[in-house]
Amino acid sequence: MFLAFIAFVVALFALLRSNDLADRLRRLESDRDDLMSRLSALQKLVERLRPPTVASPREAEKGEAAVAPAVNAAPVARPSELTPAAPHAAPATPATKAPMPPSPAPAPAATPASPPPARPSPAPTPAVVEPASPPIDWESLLGVKGAAWVGGIALIASAIFFARWTIEQGLVTPELRFILMLMAGTGALVAAELGLRKGYERTANPLSGAGIAILYIAFFAGHSRYDLISMPTAFAGMVFVTITACVLAVRYDAFPTAVLGLLGGFATPVALSTGQDRPVGLFTYILLLNLGLFAVGAKRRWHALFELGLVGTLLIQIGWFSKFMSPSNMLIGVVVFAVFGVLYLVLPVASKEEDSNRVLLTGAIGGIAPFLFGVYLASSPEYVEQWPLLFGMVALIDLAILAMAVLRGRVGLLISASVATSLTLTLWAGQGLKPSSGASLWGSTLFAIFIVAIFGVSRRVADRFGTLETSLFRALEMAAHTAWAGLGLFALIMIGHDRGAPAGPFLAVAAAMALLLIERAGHDERLKGALSLGTTGLAMLIQIWFLSSAKPSTVLGYLAVPVLLSLLLSFFAGRTMSADKDVEGEIAVRVSSWIAIFGLFLTLAESRLATDGWPLFLAMAAQIIVITGSVLRSDWTIGLPALLGASALHMMIWQLAYLKPEKYTTAFGFTTLFYFLFLLLPMVVPFARWREALLPWATSALAGPAFFLPFYYLYKEAFGESAIGLLPVAMAGVSVFALRLVSSRFVANPGDELAARLRLRYLALFTAVALWFIAVAIPLQLDRQWITLGWALEAMALCWLFGRLPHRGLPVFAGILYALVGVRLLFNPEILEYQERGAPFFNWILYTYGIATLCCLVGQSLLRRASDNGFIQQLANAIALDGLLLGFWLVNLEILDYFSTGPYIAISDGTGYSVKLALSAGWGLYAIVLLVTGVAKDLKPLRYLSLGFLLLTVAKVFLYDLSELGGIFRVFSFLGLAVGLILVSLFYQRFVFKKNQ
Repeated sequence: MFLAFIAFVVALFALLRSNDLADRLRRLESDRDDLMSRLSALQKLVERLRPPTVASPREAEKGEAAVAPAVNAAPVARPSELTPAAPHAAPATPATKAPMPPSPAPAPAATPASPPPARPSPAPTPAVVEPASPPIDWESLLGVKGAAWVGGIALIASAIFFARWTIEQGLVTPELRFILMLMAGTGALVAAELGLRKGYERTANPLSGAGIAILYIAFFAGHSRYDLISMPTAFAGMVFVTITACVLAVRYDAFPTAVLGLLGGFATPVALSTGQDRPVGLFTYILLLNLGLFAVGAKRRWHALFELGLVGTLLIQIGWFSKFMSPSNMLIGVVVFAVFGVLYLVLPVASKEEDSNRVLLTGAIGGIAPFLFGVYLASSPEYVEQWPLLFGMVALIDLAILAMAVLRGRVGLLISASVATSLTLTLWAGQGLKPSSGASLWGSTLFAIFIVAIFGVSRRVADRFGTLETSLFRALEMAAHTAWAGLGLFALIMIGHDRGAPAGPFLAVAAAMALLLIERAGHDERLKGALSLGTTGLAMLIQIWFLSSAKPSTVLGYLAVPVLLSLLLSFFAGRTMSADKDVEGEIAVRVSSWIAIFGLFLTLAESRLATDGWPLFLAMAAQIIVITGSVLRSDWTIGLPALLGASALHMMIWQLAYLKPEKYTTAFGFTTLFYFLFLLLPMVVPFARWREALLPWATSALAGPAFFLPFYYLYKEAFGESAIGLLPVAMAGVSVFALRLVSSRFVANPGDELAARLRLRYLALFTAVALWFIAVAIPLQLDRQWITLGWALEAMALCWLFGRLPHRGLPVFAGILYALVGVRLLFNPEILEYQERGAPFFNWILYTYGIATLCCLVGQSLLRRASDNGFIQQLANAIALDGLLLGFWLVNLEILDYFSTGPYIAISDGTGYSVKLALSAGWGLYAIVLLVTGVAKDLKPLRYLSLGFLLLTVAKVFLYDLSELGGIFRVFSFLGLAVGLILVSLFYQRFVFKKNQ
């Protein structure tokens, strides 16, 4: 166990070391950039303030040697200030003729008796360029630092394994082992300090770290394993090692050494624990250890020490509470959490690191740690009756954190406190709201509302006492809504414990949630998403309350509650009809209505509430009206198709579960109402409003297919299946009627491309729906395989229609139908039992697969002639492939049908070699037919497909027929394969490659 701890220490140490190095590198780069910018600004300032250089007689006597350095100081003197006014003047010009000092013109330099050396041309002032970041020195990183630290780790491991080996071999007494470990640890420290610290610091730090780790192991083993030293002695030794590690870390800027000291310091009370409860001494030591680590971390700006200290402190506290917490120790727990919470709250201020996000986060986590104690109390049944003390403590902590958030701007603390408060209320409600708990339902509910109200007034308190920015105000609102969510969970648990009736406490909570939601959403700078999220929670809470509390006698009244909520939100969103719509208000309306609709689906599972049906249908109709009103206000039509599907699905589920003869009229009336409501919706809205909106018209067109199943089930139950095909024919007639209305509304005027495109779109859409009903009528009235044929025929009709109405949706719809045909005929084994075998070859398999194949081939040909668009051509290729696969499967089924003996086709019944030989021959012949067609039509993809079938035939012959066939059948199989391949080869040479040449 201790070895695992050491491994964890090493891994954590490596991680923290890498993080610290990355932080130091970022700080150094930032300091470098700041210094470079300051240097550049200073150079520019000196250049502006320096006066023009005037040569005095004494300076002139020094000659050009004194001028040259000034010329080289290009950043502060321009060449025009250092050169004479007349560069071609005689060199004997006397210095006494220099201009007077008041003159702004520069004076010419005096010329000595001997000719001066040629003056170099002054170089232009170089621009200050930031040095590029040096590349990573991998050799130094791996060869120096890496090797040193790996060596230190290896040293620790060697000490551990050496101790283990000596124990196993019995070579060294426990006393000697203890002394050797002390000597090894001390020797490592001494060697690092005296031998390696000067010149080899990168090696000295890992060595000293290894020595510290070995000393920790020595003191632990000396007390716990060998019982050579007392617990106070071992404790004092470990404390001394911790202090030593901190001193070395600060002195030599060795962060890993500090980490080792920290880990050893926190491991000391754990390793030397006697199992007795001594909280005062334990937490006093932890407090002093934290203060020391804070001092080291603040001095060296090692933020990771704060984080590790917090982790260690929390682990010690959690360990103590899990083992020793009892009602008698409640005061100690409160004091401990309060002291350490305050300590970490003031950490950023005390360490002067309030600009560090890491330190602020560490302080915030430590500051809300007292809530751990509150969570412990809230989750313990033995403290349920002491809820006033628990709630009072939580309220006081929330008030203190509210003051810190407002005065110091640390609103993150308030958000965290709101989360912790919500958790505390939720956990307590799980125990305290039980009827057997003895806690006051009214009292605890009102106190919980008061606690949440503390966060609700946070914005107003900040307005009065704080100077927070807008973003921080929004964070306060986030805290308020988080606490609001906790109150919602409180009410949810109340319902779960059957405390929703009497409804007074629940209604009080719901009213408080509604007031807070309205108050937060009422101001202009409200938190984005608060209204929609709050609406979600409140609507879900109401639905749960309805499902758990409603009775058959009250179902209509209870259903009115979510409807009223949706209507209220709709009024709130549409209270102004200005150009700026309330976007989030409309989202809240949609969310509320959809949650209510979902609740209607859940109600279907309760037979006591859903048997009558009409109250649910009325609620559904009301929600449809609410959502439609939201659509008209916002023009967000995206919800209409989903609303159509939900209403049709709800009606279908109810019919399957509760439809009875006395309910036929009710079911038919509401189904028809919903159908025509969606069908006529875009046609009764002002035409200009939704002229270019696709979804309303798509919803109208798809209303018939959506409600076909409810109509179908109702018709079948009421009238039987003798004339069931009349239903889709009638609905096709309704679609044709809608098509005429659409045609009359969308008129394509000459030159209006948009009107022509819209007319084409919706005529194609409603026409496809009408054809779909016709195709459905055929399989419904005739037989099962006609369903597939109906899809194939409709797909072919859509391909034909695409030539008259060139809308891209028609071939896409046709492609979907063709895909369904392929899946149904190729992957549906039940289709073989649709009908018994008939005459060989001329049977129902022939017309089922043959017509489907023909529809695919004709459809792809129609698409190719109608458009040369790349997408359409690819779709046609896919449809052609579907047809060819169906044709191939037709050949196989006809062969199997010929050799089958039972009433149905048998895929494998062991009929002998004949069927295997026939299948191979059929595959080869099918491939040759494709090849001939591909050559005749000059279709390279078809020729490739034929080669694929040939390869499949070859694989079958060699891999299967060779092992299964015998005698003359094997000869015929290979003979046919050989002849076929030779003919294919000759055919390619004669008609393909010769033609290409």
